[in-house]
Amino acid sequence: MDTTPADEWVVLRNCDYMHEAELIVAELDAEGIDTFVPDSHMASIRPELSGALGGIRVLVRASDLEEANEALLAADGEEIVEGEGDFADDEFAEGRKAVDDFLE
Repeated sequence: MDTTPADEWVVLRNCDYMHEAELIVAELDAEGIDTFVPDSHMASIRPELSGALGGIRVLVRASDLEEANEALLAADGEEIVEGEGDFADDEFAEGRKAVDDFLE
């Protein structure tokens, strides 16, 4: 059972480079799906740190997650699933939480 509120931001994809995140954002924007890239400023100013922070996150509303995956699948031919990819492990999740807690 999914307990995530529909308007909460969830991670759709972690990208290694800002241009990858921008392409995803552009595709989803064309589909009318709201996106948020909370790491865009850091990645623009200090791109070498994006890997240390776990990549550049592309977020969508929880209610749009399935539609966003379908839009990217149609555009790319490859399904992108939350939690799968370069940084999809427990150590990353723990490290990302530590960084987020530190920055708060």
